[in-house]
Amino acid sequence: MSGTTRRQRVAVIGAGPAGLCCLKHLAAKPELFEPVAFERNFWPGGIWNYTDQTRKDAFGLPVHSALYNKLK
Repeated sequence: MSGTTRRQRVAVIGAGPAGLCCLKHLAAKPELFEPVAFERNFWPGGIWNYTDQTRKDAFGLPVHSALYNKLK
């Protein structure tokens, strides 16, 4: 290539703490990267989101939460 840089499309799987950190650093260089996150839940934060749901989510997958009722 003759001095031109093509933006790279980057998929970040999961919008938990590590995924959000990755997105932040990729988004800081918009001339190089076009990041997009794919998250299973309807909200970012990964297992650090509190939920009292203990069975399965809307997709039929088990719900995992690192938080307990009294910690919210």
